[in-house]
Amino acid sequence: MDNQEPLLYENYSKATPYDIEKILVGWNIGLCNYVDFNFGFLNRFKNVHRFKLKEEFSLNLIKRYSLSFRGERNYLNKKISSQRNKLFDILSTIDLEEAIIGGKVAKSEYLRELKQSRISVSPFGWGEICYRDFESMYSQTILLKPDVSHLNTFPDFFIANETYIPLRWDLEDTEQKILSCIKDYESYQDIVKTAYDTFKLYHDDNLLFVNHFVKLIELSA
Repeated sequence: MDNQEPLLYENYSKATPYDIEKILVGWNIGLCNYVDFNFGFLNRFKNVHRFKLKEEFSLNLIKRYSLSFRGERNYLNKKISSQRNKLFDILSTIDLEEAIIGGKVAKSEYLRELKQSRISVSPFGWGEICYRDFESMYSQTILLKPDVSHLNTFPDFFIANETYIPLRWDLEDTEQKILSCIKDYESYQDIVKTAYDTFKLYHDDNLLFVNHFVKLIELSA
């Protein structure tokens, strides 16, 4: 992006109001883990259940870690990694017991750690939504992420203070909210349960996706 010629975008015409009306909200990556298969034409339309949601919500899960945030700093692309880098700085100043911060492990180990963690923090990266959000939800972990109340997405898994704990975009309230979740962990279980149940609902009931897809076709006709 930074290496592109300044006049590049002048080669394109602006979308007309008629064209803009054709832009509709499809579905987000919470319905299907597209990382696991190739992007052939038909694969883009697969509603494959990549998330395993066989179990019901439980208050009896063993949570040995206070927080999980795997990943690495990236100083080359600051537009994508700025929040992640700042989060590393913030976490380094908080006295957290049994916290997992930074580094890479196998995907199976990462998911096992996440399921045993009370808190997961998910900063913006390539966009507002990422797989860590949904991995946290089905791991029955308290999800903290920058406020996404501006988003129009389907399914709307992100309801502030109902399915996740919203953070300021500058992350200035991150430490306070992490410490609050640790101190009053039990009081946040309703949020964890609502997030898990909402996520599970859209994976158990295929008609919710089908009805949305039919609606998209009707609106575009």
